[in-house]
Amino acid sequence: MSGPDLHEVIPVGLLLDEVEISSTRIAMTVRSAMPAGCCPGCSGRSARLHSRYTRRLLALPSHGRTVELRVAVRRFHCPDRACPRQTFVERLDGRSAPGWARRTSRLEDLVHRLGIALGGRPAASPARRLMLPVSKDTLLRVVRGSAPATEPGAHIIGIDEWAWWRGQRYGTIICDLGRRRVIDLLPDREPATVKAWLSSYPGIRVLARDRAGGYAGAITAAAPLAVQVADRWHLMENASATYLQAVRSEMGPIRRAFGAGVVDPDLLSAAERLQHEGYLRRCEENSAMRAMASAGTAIKEIARRTGRSRKLVHAVLRMPTTKSSATARAAWRHGSSRSTRRGLPAAATVRISGGACAARASVAACGSSASGPRVGDEANKLTVPLLRGCRLRGSSPAPC
Repeated sequence: MSGPDLHEVIPVGLLLDEVEISSTRIAMTVRSAMPAGCCPGCSGRSARLHSRYTRRLLALPSHGRTVELRVAVRRFHCPDRACPRQTFVERLDGRSAPGWARRTSRLEDLVHRLGIALGGRPAASPARRLMLPVSKDTLLRVVRGSAPATEPGAHIIGIDEWAWWRGQRYGTIICDLGRRRVIDLLPDREPATVKAWLSSYPGIRVLARDRAGGYAGAITAAAPLAVQVADRWHLMENASATYLQAVRSEMGPIRRAFGAGVVDPDLLSAAERLQHEGYLRRCEENSAMRAMASAGTAIKEIARRTGRSRKLVHAVLRMPTTKSSATARAAWRHGSSRSTRRGLPAAATVRISGGACAARASVAACGSSASGPRVGDEANKLTVPLLRGCRLRGSSPAPC
């Protein structure tokens, strides 16, 4: 049986120097067929060699093997001494590969057609079967990159602040949401600067911004006919904050509904046991603070006696009580014959893995590091996956 015809694999304008064939890959060392190069600055032709480097291109697969082209690219001296380019790199034939591309033109065309026909994720599986090393993101990027620009100006833009130096100096970033690219960076976030920029672009129809009123006045003055909408990121951020606030305010009923008033120490890991011990200590401290406040002790005096800050004392006194610390201590010391996990849905039983994840989960579920239950508490285990998407027992890991 004859082997693969390598001349059908090599793109136009390249000459073959060396071939390495294995069971899964064909690696070919090629070079340009042109004897000289053309300077892109002055259009002068030069054959005076400066240096070489290797450029790798992926080509169409052949006979069940992936094909890689190792192109020996030459760098030439420019013949014109007045040209600002002292050296230049030879360009491959446009039919071989676009400038600075990592795939040949024929492979790029196949990837583009797959993306157009199937989309990103649906086309990724057929691409693997065709031995095309492209992901769903690459497929979508190729489709977007080849789409013609139908409108010369930006009509749907997003505006937000960004940090030149976090906490010190902020500017304004303006993006074209239709093309998903940055248009401009303004030196500050002053309304006058934003108004001056918007006045130079009268074709803007839709403008996405955050819900703060910093840019609202400038947008209304410079583009009164533009529709102002809240961008998706800030909507999700505000919805998440509202959800967390609602869950924190109802933690007591949630714990009682799931029967999480008693914790079985035999079901806790070593890390959860340490966290639960800390939770019990905080419950005891918080009960002492509330007792002193009920006796009429001033907040400043409570802070002095307990060694805690006045801000923490304020937070503890404002937080509603969920259960007595004596009940929690008794359940911890003597245990319980009833497992709090029995009778609960499978998705409600969670084990937190990782210290940073546990710390974020406890803050997200409880809202306060001073008095809320830690990860060892069963109530926390019920609410953590709803808030942060942490790992569920019996399911695949999810990022925290």
